Amino acid sequence: YTWGSPVLIDVNLVEGSVTEQASCGRSHNAIGTDDGKVYTWGNNFFGQLGHGDRMDRKTPMIVELKTQVMIRDIACGYDFTCALGDCQLFTWGSGKYGVLGHGDEKDRLSPCLIEDLDSITGMACGGHHVLAWSRKPAELVYSWGLNSSGQLGHGNSKSAFSPRLIPTFSNKHIISVACGAGHSLAVTFTNESSLTYACGSNAFGQLALGQCGQGAKVLTPMAIPSLSTGLRIQEVACGSMHSLARSESGEVFSSGCNAFGQLGLETKDRFLNRFTAITSLKDKNPRAIACGGMHSFVMCPKKWIKDEEVTNCMKCKAVFTFMRRKHHCRNCCLIFCNECSSKRIAILHLKLKGPQRVCEACYSQISGHSSRNSLRG
Repeated sequence: YTWGSPVLIDVNLVEGSVTEQASCGRSHNAIGTDDGKVYTWGNNFFGQLGHGDRMDRKTPMIVELKTQVMIRDIACGYDFTCALGDCQLFTWGSGKYGVLGHGDEKDRLSPCLIEDLDSITGMACGGHHVLAWSRKPAELVYSWGLNSSGQLGHGNSKSAFSPRLIPTFSNKHIISVACGAGHSLAVTFTNESSLTYACGSNAFGQLALGQCGQGAKVLTPMAIPSLSTGLRIQEVACGSMHSLARSESGEVFSSGCNAFGQLGLETKDRFLNRFTAITSLKDKNPRAIACGGMHSFVMCPKKWIKDEEVTNCMKCKAVFTFMRRKHHCRNCCLIFCNECSSKRIAILHLKLKGPQRVCEACYSQISGHSSRNSLRG
């Protein structure tokens, strides 16, 4: 699904394949399937769709690779795309700042293998830069692309057109990496503890390394003190100018620009320069985090939402009153007004055979499944 308002995308996948991952650039999209295929659509001015031309696509189209590789990970930068398969990294799209890693700034209209890299096991894309890491024969982290704020971690602000090693991370076990518009985060694990490093722009406190402001930057990765006091960080995520971190114990921390409330904190401060726990997520057991340019996303297990946590219908946004009461959808566990949850249906996958109150979206989904199952029968 994509949104504004959620709309089902009809992806003409190879028969039997299932979508496993998705990534969005500035104006293009990519999905990866369980059979190692990549599909893209959207704007193609720089060739970021990888179809050998610059024609936009309104519907997903399979990307043809020159070699038979099973793609297991995809990521989109602003105007380029990366795909990882069989420990090989392919890039295509805008070559500005050398972000494709081929030693120049030329656009690539089709997937091209980065010859300088081998045994790559993971990668992350920022707006105009990339970090990639390997496990064998040694644990190494490479970076390339735009480096105006030191986001590559090379100790300078010179852009790199080809992958270069980040010495700080040599022989450190990497468990999570994220890239923003002008900053990078990486989590290492050793001796039962984790360290979270940051480099690049700290203009809005997104590095959580203290002093911030216009022109503030860190050229070499530094450990973040506020995430180094016994916390075991499992995952980091970067927006354009803010950052998130998720711990093993289920806490989520945020730092950086807060102009649109993207930090999820009960503060009106426009920025914070220290990672702070998001208290509203306490006991929610977050499983994954993600950032858009100016917004954040946290995925938690489906759970009955408490009445006191919601003041407006989660569909029509009307304020609840004595007359407009709260009702839980028995399928998605969200809270709606009567008008938005007036339908009832059996929820067989939850072993609820009698008619249950559900929201309109769940009613359509469940009744659609029932119809398809009866046709198959």
